[in-house]
Amino acid sequence: MRKAAIEAGHKACQNLPKERYAMKTDGTVFTFQHRNDFDAPLRSVLRDGARRLLTQAVEAEADAFLSAMQDERLADGRARVVRHGHGPEGTIQTRIAQFR
Repeated sequence: MRKAAIEAGHKACQNLPKERYAMKTDGTVFTFQHRNDFDAPLRSVLRDGARRLLTQAVEAEADAFLSAMQDERLADGRARVVRHGHGPEGTIQTRIAQFR
């Protein structure tokens, strides 16, 4: 690179030090709380919020499906698709935690 700069008519600055650093000394290292202790309240809030959002999304999808299928009937006249209530809670594993 220097050779190319000289050939192009430019000379590198000769009075600069070879190495320059922004910091002359090492900084101070601080120790923080253990990550799990700090994240526990936040993780609980996120878990509860995710559970509510997932419940709302599933309920909305089920309602939309039932609305779309309300005119479908069996041969004897009964509704083809009905909502029988809610089954037992299952578990869902996410990256944050396991939900019931």
